[in-house]
Amino acid sequence: MNCPKCGGTELSLYNREGFKITYCKKCKAMWIKFPVLQQIGEMLDLKMPLINPAEMEAIRVKEEPRTCPECSKTMDKVYFNGIVVDKCSECKGILFDNGELSKYFNLFMKKPVGVVDNISFLENYCNKSRVYEKESVSPEIEIQSKEKEYNVISVNGFVMLFIMLIWAILTWMFFVIDLPGVGIISAILLGLSFTGFKLLKPQEAMVLTVFGKYIGTLRGAGLHYVNPFAQSVTMFVPISLKAMTLDNGK
Repeated sequence: MNCPKCGGTELSLYNREGFKITYCKKCKAMWIKFPVLQQIGEMLDLKMPLINPAEMEAIRVKEEPRTCPECSKTMDKVYFNGIVVDKCSECKGILFDNGELSKYFNLFMKKPVGVVDNISFLENYCNKSRVYEKESVSPEIEIQSKEKEYNVISVNGFVMLFIMLIWAILTWMFFVIDLPGVGIISAILLGLSFTGFKLLKPQEAMVLTVFGKYIGTLRGAGLHYVNPFAQSVTMFVPISLKAMTLDNGK
């Protein structure tokens, strides 16, 4: 297989910690599939499950299309966490240019490491001993970890709008019947509750935390209502696959 970026350079095999990756010795680009990304993730201290770039919606950019090193078909480009990566919709492989692998994992790591070249990231941060440390934790903690919800609990946002309309009428009634103290408290709580509304477009997701603890990933287009204290790890901005500004288009 030849490097999709360099063209004629043949991809080499990189074997580390039991997983195999093909990469270009010249430009350090790596051709990886999602199961291997999951293996790498097991060796890192992650705060949330990985998202598969190969399943994301393709975007249009002013770049020369690249050819899949496996099936020779033209690859699509997807936007993820400030980078544009190439994916093959046929082979489900993902091409990470040098430095993009660390940018991908930084979104999911508890302690991001910044931008590191692909080889250095694997050699310095991927250690199988971390997996052994996780296995040595008590069975109770291990079971709790496996029972974490991947999908955040939400209700239909339009239903909540109707409920809040009734709430607003009741709040107004408190002032009418001369209970301003109760009305003020009700109005404040009503205002705080509006932070629970989250609007997602097609092919968008929002990773949510409450006081820094991961509670789930919100998916599905439409108006949702979640825990008002839930915050997005990307500052209330969904993980958009149609972003207008790209940090790295190379």
